[in-house]
Amino acid sequence: MTEISGNISLEIETIIFEGLSSHDARQAASSFEETLKALITDCGLPLSWQSTTDEVDLDLSGFDAALDRPIALGETLARFIYERADR
Repeated sequence: MTEISGNISLEIETIIFEGLSSHDARQAASSFEETLKALITDCGLPLSWQSTTDEVDLDLSGFDAALDRPIALGETLARFIYERADR
């Protein structure tokens, strides 16, 4: 669990990157979590995430990223999810 601020914690129970080695998947997951944390810290928590303590459903249709750069993959996925949160 990652502490973002006094009352916001981010916990990603499972994230699977099919097609990546376990090392690359760990890099992508770490990059994803750090980028999402930075977005929430810098830009605030999306409205649709503010009223729940439960799981948040995410629509990943339209997401496409190359698997050859795991750190960039994690960053791109975090931005994609954050930007679509209140759409």
